[in-house]
Amino acid sequence: MASIAPEEVVIKETGRWSSVTYVKGAMTNSRGALILTNRRLVFTPGKWQPTDATILVLGRLVSDPETVQIPLNAITRVEKGFGEHIDVYADKKYDFRGMRGAGEWVSAIEQARSGAGAYASPIVAPKTGVASAGICSSCRQPIRPQDRFCSNCGAAIEATPRACQRCGAEIDPSMRFCSNCGTPLK
Repeated sequence: MASIAPEEVVIKETGRWSSVTYVKGAMTNSRGALILTNRRLVFTPGKWQPTDATILVLGRLVSDPETVQIPLNAITRVEKGFGEHIDVYADKKYDFRGMRGAGEWVSAIEQARSGAGAYASPIVAPKTGVASAGICSSCRQPIRPQDRFCSNCGAAIEATPRACQRCGAEIDPSMRFCSNCGTPLK
């Protein structure tokens, strides 16, 4: 998964087992995951790409698949193509195919671009009521990391969850292993 900044909120993602194909040209494409945040659209290539450092395509060498990051403010338009694919227009045309719910993706990207809904704010408290980025989830006032109660409203501050280094899953700080992939946590 792409590195997500603390002030970013994941709005939609294709998920672990649902793969998307990013078509770069007639003979070059890569499969991976698509993630929409409140700031950008990110394509991360899957782990099961060819193991060689380069791929020979029509007599020329093509480097490994790269992560594509498209800032939402750079996107000029989004269109649903035939079947399960979308075209995203920014500095160039990005073609993503084989994705379920292409129409939902188009509307989610448009909503995120316009800043409408719950994703307009760069800092959003998680649903669990846990303090995030030094903000009280009850009154939205700044708090210090060592605070156990909000000095403004008196709400109890729960420990901030941490992210697994391997899969990016949100983990309770008291856990020693990731409950999603089993990686030991530091």
